[in-house]
Amino acid sequence: MKRIWCDVETTGLKPSDGARIVEVAAVDETGEVFESLVNPGPEAMALPGVDRALSLNRIEREAIAAAPVEGEVSRRLFGWLALDSTTLIHSFNVGFDSGFLRLPPWYLDSRAWGECVMLRALEVMVRCKAPQLVQFEGGGYKWPKLSESAEFFGVRVEGAPHRALTDARTARAIHLAILERRT
Repeated sequence: MKRIWCDVETTGLKPSDGARIVEVAAVDETGEVFESLVNPGPEAMALPGVDRALSLNRIEREAIAAAPVEGEVSRRLFGWLALDSTTLIHSFNVGFDSGFLRLPPWYLDSRAWGECVMLRALEVMVRCKAPQLVQFEGGGYKWPKLSESAEFFGVRVEGAPHRALTDARTARAIHLAILERRT
């Protein structure tokens, strides 16, 4: 089985609201990396909330304008992924990342998606009564942030926070720590 961890940074929270990918990164089991900024086009960049999202991700509009367009990056990503029937793609928040990467021009097949690292981390953190967890009144837990999960699993976050490559590498390290606990 081939494992890959990915992350995307976007112009907003929901593709249904027009939000698009502005950065994508993936890392494989050996640590080999794919990373690219993405120019989603002027319509996506004109939507409300884009400046807030770019500020959070520390990505400049000029860098997005100079980046390759979505179709070009998706072709390069698929070439790098070299998907086959044994490939599983994981991410910290599979629901979020796959929500963008299943759409055109990315078309990342839903059968390729593996575990949601955030859910697996939550399960372990609840069992261990992790101090990083926030419990809702009446029960249940808030989803752990990537940084909270990294702290719990002793994973050092290297790189700029809220950037795709940093987050993909961090999710990979957390997931590998979880997998080690299973054996």
